[in-house]
Formats: sequence, C-alpha cells, structure tokens
Amino acid sequence: MKKFFNLKNIQKSLPIIVLIISIIVLTLIKVPYFDYNFSGEHEMKYSAYVEPAINMVEERDPFFYQQQYSANPIENDQGISEELPQLPILQWMLAGSFETFQDNSIEVNTRIVMHVIGIITLIFFFLSIKELSNNIIASISTLFLSTNSIFGLSTFVTVYDSFILMTLFISLYFLTLYIKQRSPLHFLTISVIIAGIGVSAKISLLVYLAPIVAILILFKSPSVKTKIFDSTIYIIFLIIPYIATTLAIPNISTQTNQSILIIISTIILSIFLGRILNIKKQNILKILENLHRKKYLIPGTIIIGIILLGFLIPIIISQAPTAEFLTDSKLIFNPYVYFEITKQFVRNITIPVALLSILGLFTLPFFKSRDIKIMTTSFLIAGIIFVIVASKSIFFHDYYTVFLMSASIILAGVGISFILQKYQNLPTYLLITVLIILFVLIPNTYQTQERISMQQEGLEEAVEYLKKNTEKGDYYIDEAQATYFSLYANRFRLDDISTLEDEQFKKDVQNLGFAEAMDKYGIKYLITFGDEPEYVRYANIFSDEDLKRPSYRRSDLILSRVQPDEHRYFEDKDLREEIIYEENLRKSFEFQKEFGNFRFFTFK
Repeated sequence: MKKFFNLKNIQKSLPIIVLIISIIVLTLIKVPYFDYNFSGEHEMKYSAYVEPAINMVEERDPFFYQQQYSANPIENDQGISEELPQLPILQWMLAGSFETFQDNSIEVNTRIVMHVIGIITLIFFFLSIKELSNNIIASISTLFLSTNSIFGLSTFVTVYDSFILMTLFISLYFLTLYIKQRSPLHFLTISVIIAGIGVSAKISLLVYLAPIVAILILFKSPSVKTKIFDSTIYIIFLIIPYIATTLAIPNISTQTNQSILIIISTIILSIFLGRILNIKKQNILKILENLHRKKYLIPGTIIIGIILLGFLIPIIISQAPTAEFLTDSKLIFNPYVYFEITKQFVRNITIPVALLSILGLFTLPFFKSRDIKIMTTSFLIAGIIFVIVASKSIFFHDYYTVFLMSASIILAGVGISFILQKYQNLPTYLLITVLIILFVLIPNTYQTQERISMQQEGLEEAVEYLKKNTEKGDYYIDEAQATYFSLYANRFRLDDISTLEDEQFKKDVQNLGFAEAMDKYGIKYLITFGDEPEYVRYANIFSDEDLKRPSYRRSDLILSRVQPDEHRYFEDKDLREEIIYEENLRKSFEFQKEFGNFRFFTFK
C-alpha cells in the first residue's frame, strides 16, 4: 500500500489516469442531455448543419445542400445552394450518423457525433501539450478543459469550431513528434494535411494556427536551414489541400467528375511529393546550407516570403466572411470592445481558472524549461491575435473563445505545475487536488450542465401550432432566432428583413396591401420573444426613401451595445418612428398565440 502511494509512482501513472478521468467527466456531464431538443444556446448552429445533413440523407445525395432556415421567398425560396459553402465534413459526419443509427433521434445522433469530436480533441490536446511541456501541465490542462463550459458547449452544439479545434491539436501532435525526432518527414506532412483539412472546413483556424506553428518552428527547429525547410514544407502542404478543396468542393454537385478528379489528383500529388521530399531531404538541406554560407538564404527567403504573403493574404481575406468575422477600423482600437470581451471571457472560464492563468503567466519566467516557455508563449500570442482579429464573432458567440480558452487553461496548468515543483510532497498534491475539485471542477461542471441543458418552454406546442396553421413551403419571420422551427416544423424561415425591402415587394405592399403582399410570398407568421414586433425593422418597406438596411451589421451593433450613449444601431430611428406613426404600422401586426416565450403575430 505504501509503495502504491509513493509520490514517484503517482507521478508516473497520473497522466493516463487523468486523461481517462477527463473523458469520463466530459461524458457524464453531457450524456444526460443528449436527447434534449435544439432550442438551447446558439441554437442556430443546429439548423446550419443538422438541416443540410438530414436533407442529404433524404435526397440520398452527399452534395445536396439545403438550409430551410436561411431561405427567402424572393431570391431563394427553397434555401438550396448550388455550391457547397465549405468543405462539409461535419455535415457528412452527421449524415452518416443519421443513416447508420436510424433508431436514434436526430438529437441523440447529433450529440454523439459532437461528443466523439470532443473526446478526440481531449486526447490529442493531452498528447500535444505533453510533448510540448510535461505530464503535470498536460494532465491539469486536460482536466480543466474537460469541465470548461465553452468546450462542453462547443462539443455539444454543432459548431465547426469544435471540429477545427480537433484538427488543430491532432496537427500539433504530429508536428511536435517531427520537431522532436526530425524524422520521419511524413509526421510533418500528416500534420500539415490535417491542418489543411481544418482550414478548408473553416478558414478562421488559420488565424490561430499560424502563430503557434510559426513560433514552434522558429524556436524549436535546430538551424536556419531546417527552419526554412520545415516552414516551406508546411506552407506547401497547407496550400495544396486548401486550393484543391476550394476548387473542387463548391462545384462538386454540378461538376462531379471534374471535382473528384481534382481531389484524386491532389491525393496522388501529395503522396508523390511527400515521398520525393523524404528521399531528397538531405540534398535539399545541403543546398540550403550552401545558400546560407553565401549569404543568399535569408534575403532570398524574405523576398519570397513577402511575394507569397502578397499573393496569399488577398485570397485568404476574400474567403473569410469579413463583414461577420474580421475586425475593422471601428472596433480594432476601441477599448470598450475588449473590456466587454474580457468580462465575457472571465465569466466563461471562471474566476479561479482566470486567477490560476495569471499565476501561470507570472511564474513562467521562473521555469527552467525552454519548451514550456515556447509552448505557452505560442498559445498566448495566438489567442491574443485571434481575439483582435475575430472580435466581431467573439462578442456574439461565446464558443469562439474556445481558442483563447485553451491558452488560458494551459497557463493555469503552468501555474499549478510551478507550485507542485516547489513543494514536491504528497500532502501538497492532496491539498491541490481537493482545491481543484472544490473550486474548479465542481463549479465548472454545474456551469457546463446549466448551459447545455437550456431549452425554451412551449416549443412543442409552438411547433404544432405552426404546422397546423401553415403548409409546407410557407414562411415565418424569425425575430426570436427560433431557427429550429424550420427543422421541427419543416417550414421556411425568414430572418433578414432586408429581403422584404426589394423594390418589387415594396410595390406589392403599395398596390395590394401589407397583409396581401405577405400572403403572396407565403409569409404567414412573425415569431418573437418580445411583447411586440420590432417595428423599426419594417419601416423601410413603407418608406419612399431607401433607409439603411436592418441587416446584421455586427460592428454597428457591437458599438451600440458597448457605447449606447455614443452609437445607435439605427441612426435614422427618429425617421423610422415617424413612418411607424404615419403608416399606423403597429396595427399591421395582430397578436395570435403565446406558447412559453414564443409569441405569434399575423399581418393585416
């Protein structure tokens, strides 16, 4: 018994035990809620990915892409996309689960897929942090991640950020193996290809991935020639799958043979190029060494790098949803935005972990291990860059902070590791364990369960009411972000009211009347959580002027929330109020039914 409780034996067996415990804890937290409906937090993401997956199965076509929740009666009345908007790996995984486990509900199958992603992420998070630092930091960080509410949410709701987080840590694991061993080269190519798949699925991964990889190669690759070799290989194999999927995936439903040929050719090219580089690696390194001796290597690399960046950056920006994702001049230097994001972040990571992160940051200089400093710095810099670049998305979507969350959790692990190194005895280990359980794991578990168990009361009754009083093909205006009605009621959802500001629709309102125009386009109900509809959103329909569209302008909306005295989302609100009064717009909407928070209005 005494031998079993020996500190060295505990340290030796601790990592694998903690990893298993982390997986079990994550599972126990989420399994009770697998069959809950989709009306919880960030519910739009279910419609965004579950809907297309269901339609793929029903149409027996993996390239059929229909999103009823984003249809509109004027431009795309069925919500069918001729082009795939991205590499639909998550949709295919969901479709596979629906087809394979037909006896399960779509909710259970969806949560199983997301949970598997979460488990794989935990495993490779542990493995990569272990290779980059030590067992203690990896173990504590993994345990913290398993109970973190944002990680729990992002591996419960169908958000792509969980998938690309998984690809990030799988990629980093193989990269660390290559950097430590310097062979075989296929570790590096596997790392980059996996990262390329993640970037192809969602380009925002690149913002977080690039700084981490750059810092690891810069500080852990042994010489100038190997740094340039590793970086070049990384860029080449990152570009290949990205370009291939960009060319092949969007048109695969209409140009199937051509797209499949591109994908097959890319796979063959990657294998062939990987084998050639592996064979010629030493020769290439000798050439780079000769160039370095002649003082050509670094200037040449800088010039090629500038040319490459000048070529790639416009392509990357053009692929990113800049209006929704990338920051802009209105936000980037606004301290109020970052203050709100910081409050949001601390609330989600909890104060104890935030304090431990600060402890880790301050103790970092005292670690002798260069590897720990490099790893922590790379994640921290990547997290800060991501917060600045993606502030628009982070402000509205908590799950976007999962990247910065991982950096903070690693720092917390560093802080605890520092204490354990100073006091290496069993009582200290036991005390730290008890404190972690009481102040981190238990509160985080409750917070995670609270988030994933959120549901709207009255949903079933509201869905039945909509189905009973409408026909397939009819629309509802969604002011409640109740995207799940399109999924459960099989009705089309209209969210962007600017669609109704089309000149033809405005003419129909003038010639036929408001209710008659709505009926012409099959718009039967407005669903809201408010006591009344947001009348200002409809003023432009009745205006002779072309008022500013009420579409989702994220920068303006953020500023109106963080500085309400200085910024207004509708700068022309007074004019809109006049139109509402003159047109007696309030009488154009008639209350019908209420189910829980859902309030149904018709038009007259």
